[in-house]
Amino acid sequence: MDGALIATIITSSIAVGGAIGGGFWKLGRAIGRLEGKVEGLDARMHSYEKQLEGFDTRIDRLDKRINGFLDSSVKQERKEG
Repeated sequence: MDGALIATIITSSIAVGGAIGGGFWKLGRAIGRLEGKVEGLDARMHSYEKQLEGFDTRIDRLDKRINGFLDSSVKQERKEG
């Protein structure tokens, strides 16, 4: 009786340990995939950030050109007027 009880406890312990270990392995794998996706998203956002910086620089240059054109137009009108 005691031997059968010990065998049942050992078998149950191994089954529970395997289930817990397998669960942690699957959880670890899922976390690893999630980390990879987050890293990919971070790289993509960094790329978008660089593109926006370039766009901002071009808009700034265009704004300076427009301001220069307007300033020269105003100066021209004052000379003529």
